[in-house]
Amino acid sequence: VRVLKGLGDWPSITLRYTLSTDGRTIASGTERLRDLDYLHQARSARRYEALHYERRLFDAWFRERFGTAATAY
Repeated sequence: VRVLKGLGDWPSITLRYTLSTDGRTIASGTERLRDLDYLHQARSARRYEALHYERRLFDAWFRERFGTAATAY
């Protein structure tokens, strides 16, 4: 259970990734994803799913980085 107070409890993920094709690395890195404005964004019907805010954070990062929505969790 997550208690959301809107203070210092924003979604935060440290992500280490590698994008590769045919055995060669195209991109890799480590990034820290945070959404300090998560309570002010439009709410979706999925907001009651586990880790909803983190999934939304990851999807936004994936679209920005790779230009398409993430479909697999």
